[in-house]
Amino acid sequence: MRIQFTIVFVLLGFLSFAQAQKFTNPHDVVFNHLHNLEPDNRNTELAANSFHPQFSLERRIEMAENLKSILDAKGLYITLSNIPKNDNFVDSLSGNNVYSLTKFLPAITLEKYDNSWYYSKSLDSEIPRIFKTTFPAWSLEFINSIPESLKIRVLSISLWKIIGFFLILLFSYIAFKIFEKLIDLLMEKSIWNKLSIEAHHLPKLHKLAKYFGITFFLFVIKKLLPLLMLEINVSKPVFIIINIATTIAFLMALLKIVDIAALYMKKIAATTASKTDDQLMPILSKSVKVFLIIVGIVRILYLLDVNVTALIAGLSIGGLALALAAQDTVKNLIGSVMIFFDKPFLVGDYISAMDFEGTVEEVGFRSSRIRRTDTSLITVPNGSLTNASMVNFGIRKFRIFETTLGFTYNSNPEDIKAFITDLRDFLSTYDKIQKEVFFVNLRNLSSSSIDVFFRVFLDAGTFKDELIIREELIYILMQKAKGHHLSFAFPSTSIYMEQS
Repeated sequence: MRIQFTIVFVLLGFLSFAQAQKFTNPHDVVFNHLHNLEPDNRNTELAANSFHPQFSLERRIEMAENLKSILDAKGLYITLSNIPKNDNFVDSLSGNNVYSLTKFLPAITLEKYDNSWYYSKSLDSEIPRIFKTTFPAWSLEFINSIPESLKIRVLSISLWKIIGFFLILLFSYIAFKIFEKLIDLLMEKSIWNKLSIEAHHLPKLHKLAKYFGITFFLFVIKKLLPLLMLEINVSKPVFIIINIATTIAFLMALLKIVDIAALYMKKIAATTASKTDDQLMPILSKSVKVFLIIVGIVRILYLLDVNVTALIAGLSIGGLALALAAQDTVKNLIGSVMIFFDKPFLVGDYISAMDFEGTVEEVGFRSSRIRRTDTSLITVPNGSLTNASMVNFGIRKFRIFETTLGFTYNSNPEDIKAFITDLRDFLSTYDKIQKEVFFVNLRNLSSSSIDVFFRVFLDAGTFKDELIIREELIYILMQKAKGHHLSFAFPSTSIYMEQS
């Protein structure tokens, strides 16, 4: 009887200690909770002490087990060494004695009550809410009905979980193909027709639908995977891979959206008189892409639990050294900005600089692309281009046509005078030249010809227009010379034979 009384007394004392156990910092709370729910060290009553004693023991045990199931199912591995051991830890944002357990579940917090730390009292409602969204009622009933023969372990994983994983993959793949097809048809019939973009750009839309489909595929897997209740050592790497793959797929979709938007904006820019928007579009498109890629990289680092703030601080310190090592790149970037604001040329202008000339096709961050007359493409660093002397033929309102008309020495002076007068009268009414300034004058008596100087300024926006007007004027010059009985001279040599 005395032995039985002693055993009961010890048990009551142990339970009394368990109920009265207090924790002085967030680390001890989480350690007690997770350590006492390990398969080899399972003690639910001790784990329950991490929750506030105002709740019954049964309620605290239920919260402890459910919270552990949520963390494992979502692959949220808690690194105990990162949890503060400071008794007076203060959250930097709220200024209160509150600690958030994981950034992926911000509602799961710990608080200091009087002189002891516990999981927050609010988890009494938060844990059931998260547990219900993670494990629907039907899934728990299904898991409880699984026969024992499927619960045997293969490679430390229950057989039913392996089968369930492949079934989730199959279901997600079917959903992916259906979603991809629907979104492709929807975008082609609505968005593409409204944008009225050329058909050869249609593959960009198909790729966009594919990336959206992949994102949906990964989203379905992520939602269904917690139903398998995988152990943390399995669920953590799986969820990391899924989250990173989802980020990459969504980033690729956004980049394709930028491409499609750039095509549409480029089409609109082509209809405007200004060329500034034509030059701005490639730079704006690339700027948005660079920004999205940076955000994507930061997101991936965040998922890998890298301290992004410390990383950015480290990069800022090394930024000076990087700038010194990449002076040419910085120079070219500044050159791009100067080209945009100073506007020495615009996209579509025909320029001559350094040892090349051609039509400007694109102004990028680092360089500009010039299409030469032989259709070859030359890439010129913007830093060099802004420092070079340049002739911009593209901004010419008028193009010069200048030639010398040489007539033979046996021409009648009156015919030459009548030719000049007739040509001046014609040019004064010709609408394809600048009528205020043109020259038709008898200029020289050369060795083989009587020279008439001819200069006009053609109202031609392009080189093709210039050639057409030149051709028309040359025909007119020839006709008028013939009408005034004038013959064009050519270099000749007279040989005199002396007879003895």
